[in-house]
Amino acid sequence: MREKDMVNDVLSMLKSSITTYANVIAEAENPQFRQMVQQLRNNCETFQYQPC
Repeated sequence: MREKDMVNDVLSMLKSSITTYANVIAEAENPQFRQMVQQLRNNCETFQYQPC
């Protein structure tokens, strides 16, 4: 697999995770759980923007 394909795969997975996290956050009733999922989402977003 080429490096470009691997990077695109990782970015695609991160995008999917961020979307899932957003859906979970919108439906979460427990404040601690919601905060934990928000932190996971934030970590994914930060990872996306880090230079290689």
